[in-house]
Amino acid sequence: MKKIKQLILLFMVAILLTGCVECQLTIDFSDGESALFTGEIYIKENDQISINDIKKQIQSNQDLFDQWTIKKASKKINDETYIGLILQSPESINEELAKKLKQYEKNNITTYELDLDIQKNGLDLSELTHYQSTLTTLKNNQAHFEMKIKMPGHIIKSSIGTIDNDVVTIDLYDYFMNGYIPAISITSKKESIDKHFYSYFITGIVIIILIGLTYYLMMKKRRKDI
Repeated sequence: MKKIKQLILLFMVAILLTGCVECQLTIDFSDGESALFTGEIYIKENDQISINDIKKQIQSNQDLFDQWTIKKASKKINDETYIGLILQSPESINEELAKKLKQYEKNNITTYELDLDIQKNGLDLSELTHYQSTLTTLKNNQAHFEMKIKMPGHIIKSSIGTIDNDVVTIDLYDYFMNGYIPAISITSKKESIDKHFYSYFITGIVIIILIGLTYYLMMKKRRKDI
Protein backbone atom coordinates (compact mmCIF):
# COMPACT_ATOMS: atom_id res chain seq x y z
CA MET A 1 0.00 0.00 0.00
CA LYS A 2 2.98 2.34 0.37
CA LYS A 3 3.09 3.25 -3.32
CA ILE A 4 -0.65 3.85 -3.43
CA LYS A 5 -0.42 6.26 -0.51
CA GLN A 6 2.45 8.14 -2.16
CA LEU A 7 0.51 8.32 -5.44
CA ILE A 8 -2.56 9.84 -3.80
CA LEU A 9 -0.40 12.42 -2.05
CA LEU A 10 1.34 13.19 -5.35
CA PHE A 11 -2.00 13.77 -7.07
CA MET A 12 -2.94 16.08 -4.21
CA VAL A 13 0.24 18.11 -4.70
CA ALA A 14 -0.37 18.19 -8.47
CA ILE A 15 -3.79 19.76 -8.08
CA LEU A 16 -2.34 22.37 -5.70
CA LEU A 17 0.54 23.33 -7.97
CA THR A 18 -1.32 23.37 -11.26
CA GLY A 19 -4.80 24.40 -10.21
CA CYS A 20 -6.11 21.37 -12.11
CA VAL A 21 -9.74 21.75 -13.02
CA GLU A 22 -10.25 18.01 -12.56
CA CYS A 23 -8.30 15.27 -10.86
CA GLN A 24 -9.90 11.86 -10.47
CA LEU A 25 -8.63 8.61 -9.00
CA THR A 26 -10.56 5.44 -9.86
CA ILE A 27 -10.26 1.96 -8.36
CA ASP A 28 -12.30 -0.52 -10.37
CA PHE A 29 -13.25 -3.82 -8.69
CA SER A 30 -16.35 -4.32 -10.87
CA ASP A 31 -15.45 -7.81 -12.17
CA GLY A 32 -15.18 -9.14 -8.61
CA GLU A 33 -11.80 -10.76 -9.20
CA SER A 34 -9.25 -8.09 -10.09
CA ALA A 35 -8.61 -4.38 -9.58
CA LEU A 36 -7.52 -1.50 -11.82
CA PHE A 37 -6.19 1.76 -10.44
CA THR A 38 -6.20 4.79 -12.76
CA GLY A 39 -5.67 8.50 -12.35
CA GLU A 40 -6.83 11.35 -14.58
CA ILE A 41 -5.67 14.98 -14.56
CA TYR A 42 -7.20 17.68 -16.77
CA ILE A 43 -6.03 21.29 -17.03
CA LYS A 44 -6.54 24.30 -19.23
CA GLU A 45 -3.11 24.94 -20.67
CA ASN A 46 -1.52 28.39 -20.41
CA ASP A 47 1.89 30.06 -20.63
CA GLN A 48 2.81 28.94 -17.11
CA ILE A 49 1.84 25.28 -17.31
CA SER A 50 1.33 22.65 -20.03
CA ILE A 51 0.33 19.01 -19.95
CA ASN A 52 3.78 18.09 -21.30
CA ASP A 53 5.37 19.73 -18.24
CA ILE A 54 3.19 17.60 -15.95
CA LYS A 55 3.95 14.44 -17.94
CA LYS A 56 7.70 15.06 -17.73
CA GLN A 57 7.44 15.67 -14.00
CA ILE A 58 5.53 12.43 -13.51
CA GLN A 59 7.89 10.37 -15.68
CA SER A 60 10.91 11.75 -13.80
CA ASN A 61 9.67 9.96 -10.68
CA GLN A 62 10.77 6.44 -11.63
CA ASP A 63 10.17 5.00 -8.16
CA LEU A 64 6.44 5.64 -8.38
CA PHE A 65 5.62 5.49 -12.07
CA ASP A 66 7.86 2.72 -13.34
CA GLN A 67 5.79 0.45 -15.67
CA TRP A 68 2.78 2.79 -15.58
CA THR A 69 0.93 3.52 -18.84
CA ILE A 70 0.58 7.27 -19.41
CA LYS A 71 -1.58 8.60 -22.25
CA LYS A 72 -2.59 12.09 -23.29
CA ALA A 73 -6.31 12.81 -23.43
CA SER A 74 -8.79 15.64 -23.89
CA LYS A 75 -12.18 16.35 -22.39
CA LYS A 76 -15.01 18.84 -22.81
CA ILE A 77 -15.77 20.70 -19.58
CA ASN A 78 -18.38 23.48 -19.72
CA ASP A 79 -18.05 23.50 -23.53
CA GLU A 80 -14.30 24.10 -23.31
CA THR A 81 -11.59 21.62 -24.27
CA TYR A 82 -9.20 20.64 -21.49
CA ILE A 83 -6.01 18.66 -22.01
CA GLY A 84 -5.11 15.84 -19.69
CA LEU A 85 -3.31 12.65 -18.83
CA ILE A 86 -4.68 9.20 -18.05
CA LEU A 87 -2.39 7.05 -15.89
CA GLN A 88 -2.98 3.31 -15.61
CA SER A 89 -1.29 1.28 -12.90
CA PRO A 90 0.89 -1.81 -13.47
CA GLU A 91 -0.18 -5.29 -12.40
CA SER A 92 1.85 -5.17 -9.18
CA ILE A 93 -0.35 -2.38 -7.77
CA ASN A 94 -3.56 -3.87 -9.18
CA GLU A 95 -2.80 -7.22 -7.53
CA GLU A 96 -2.10 -5.50 -4.21
CA LEU A 97 -5.45 -3.72 -4.35
CA ALA A 98 -7.34 -6.86 -5.43
CA LYS A 99 -6.32 -8.53 -2.14
CA LYS A 100 -8.39 -5.94 -0.26
CA LEU A 101 -11.64 -7.24 -1.79
CA LYS A 102 -13.12 -10.21 0.07
CA GLN A 103 -16.10 -12.28 -1.09
CA TYR A 104 -18.51 -14.71 0.53
CA GLU A 105 -21.20 -16.80 -1.19
CA LYS A 106 -24.49 -17.91 0.37
CA ASN A 107 -27.82 -18.90 -1.23
CA ASN A 108 -26.60 -17.94 -4.74
CA ILE A 109 -25.73 -14.43 -3.53
CA THR A 110 -22.12 -13.26 -3.39
CA THR A 111 -21.29 -10.57 -0.83
CA TYR A 112 -18.23 -8.41 -1.52
CA GLU A 113 -16.52 -6.48 1.27
CA LEU A 114 -13.83 -3.88 0.68
CA ASP A 115 -11.75 -2.49 3.54
CA LEU A 116 -9.22 0.07 2.38
CA ASP A 117 -7.24 2.12 4.89
CA ILE A 118 -5.17 4.43 2.70
CA GLN A 119 -3.75 6.56 5.50
CA LYS A 120 -2.73 3.77 7.84
CA ASN A 121 0.99 3.24 8.38
CA GLY A 122 2.62 6.29 6.94
CA LEU A 123 0.56 8.71 4.81
CA ASP A 124 1.20 12.05 6.51
CA LEU A 125 -1.29 14.67 5.35
CA SER A 126 -0.59 17.18 8.11
CA GLU A 127 1.32 19.52 5.78
CA LEU A 128 -1.72 19.89 3.55
CA THR A 129 -3.62 21.68 6.31
CA HIS A 130 -1.37 24.69 5.55
CA TYR A 131 -2.97 24.84 2.08
CA GLN A 132 -6.56 25.05 3.29
CA SER A 133 -7.15 28.45 1.69
CA THR A 134 -5.81 27.18 -1.66
CA LEU A 135 -7.92 24.04 -1.45
CA THR A 136 -11.01 26.08 -0.61
CA THR A 137 -10.38 28.43 -3.54
CA LEU A 138 -9.95 25.53 -5.96
CA LYS A 139 -13.14 23.87 -4.74
CA ASN A 140 -15.10 27.13 -4.97
CA ASN A 141 -13.85 27.48 -8.56
CA GLN A 142 -15.41 24.09 -9.42
CA ALA A 143 -12.10 22.24 -9.57
CA HIS A 144 -12.78 18.57 -8.83
CA PHE A 145 -10.63 16.17 -6.84
CA GLU A 146 -12.44 12.88 -6.36
CA MET A 147 -11.91 9.20 -5.85
CA LYS A 148 -14.35 6.78 -7.45
CA ILE A 149 -14.60 3.13 -6.39
CA LYS A 150 -16.49 0.71 -8.63
CA MET A 151 -17.80 -2.49 -7.08
CA PRO A 152 -19.28 -5.75 -8.44
CA GLY A 153 -23.02 -6.13 -8.07
CA HIS A 154 -25.19 -3.71 -6.10
CA ILE A 155 -23.58 -1.52 -3.43
CA ILE A 156 -25.65 -1.66 -0.25
CA LYS A 157 -23.51 0.53 2.01
CA SER A 158 -20.34 2.63 2.17
CA SER A 159 -18.68 4.20 5.20
CA ILE A 160 -17.93 7.42 3.30
CA GLY A 161 -18.85 9.13 0.03
CA THR A 162 -22.01 8.96 -2.06
CA ILE A 163 -23.39 5.95 -3.94
CA ASP A 164 -24.67 6.34 -7.50
CA ASN A 165 -25.08 3.56 -10.09
CA ASP A 166 -23.03 1.22 -7.91
CA VAL A 167 -20.08 3.60 -7.80
CA VAL A 168 -18.88 5.28 -4.60
CA THR A 169 -17.65 8.85 -5.13
CA ILE A 170 -15.49 10.45 -2.44
CA ASP A 171 -14.81 14.19 -2.46
CA LEU A 172 -11.18 14.25 -1.34
CA TYR A 173 -11.11 18.00 -0.71
CA ASP A 174 -12.98 17.67 2.57
CA TYR A 175 -10.68 14.98 3.89
CA PHE A 176 -7.44 16.62 2.80
CA MET A 177 -8.50 19.94 4.33
CA ASN A 178 -8.92 18.10 7.64
CA GLY A 179 -5.59 16.33 7.21
CA TYR A 180 -6.84 12.74 7.14
CA ILE A 181 -8.74 10.14 5.10
CA PRO A 182 -11.01 7.77 7.07
CA ALA A 183 -10.82 4.06 6.34
CA ILE A 184 -13.08 3.09 3.44
CA SER A 185 -15.49 0.22 4.00
CA ILE A 186 -17.88 -0.80 1.19
CA THR A 187 -20.26 -3.75 0.90
CA SER A 188 -21.97 -4.93 -2.30
CA LYS A 189 -24.01 -7.98 -3.28
CA LYS A 190 -24.41 -9.85 -6.55
CA GLU A 191 -26.81 -12.65 -7.46
CA SER A 192 -25.10 -15.69 -9.00
CA ILE A 193 -27.93 -15.84 -11.56
CA ASP A 194 -29.01 -12.62 -13.23
CA LYS A 195 -32.41 -11.61 -11.82
CA HIS A 196 -33.59 -11.07 -15.41
CA PHE A 197 -32.43 -14.54 -16.51
CA TYR A 198 -35.81 -16.27 -16.11
CA SER A 199 -37.74 -13.53 -17.93
CA TYR A 200 -35.21 -13.68 -20.79
CA PHE A 201 -35.48 -17.48 -20.82
CA ILE A 202 -39.29 -17.49 -20.92
CA THR A 203 -39.31 -14.78 -23.62
CA GLY A 204 -36.90 -16.86 -25.69
CA ILE A 205 -39.07 -19.97 -25.37
CA VAL A 206 -42.20 -18.01 -26.40
CA ILE A 207 -40.40 -16.60 -29.47
CA ILE A 208 -39.25 -20.11 -30.49
CA ILE A 209 -42.81 -21.46 -30.12
CA LEU A 210 -44.25 -18.59 -32.17
CA ILE A 211 -41.68 -19.12 -34.93
CA GLY A 212 -42.42 -22.87 -34.95
CA LEU A 213 -46.20 -22.27 -35.04
CA THR A 214 -45.87 -19.74 -37.85
CA TYR A 215 -43.74 -22.16 -39.86
CA TYR A 216 -46.26 -24.99 -39.27
CA LEU A 217 -49.24 -22.84 -40.43
CA MET A 218 -47.32 -21.67 -43.53
CA MET A 219 -46.46 -25.26 -44.48
CA LYS A 220 -50.08 -26.38 -43.88
CA LYS A 221 -51.37 -23.58 -46.10
CA ARG A 222 -48.85 -24.43 -48.82
CA ARG A 223 -50.01 -28.07 -48.86
CA LYS A 224 -53.64 -26.95 -49.27
CA ASP A 225 -52.68 -24.68 -52.19
CA ILE A 226 -51.04 -27.63 -53.90
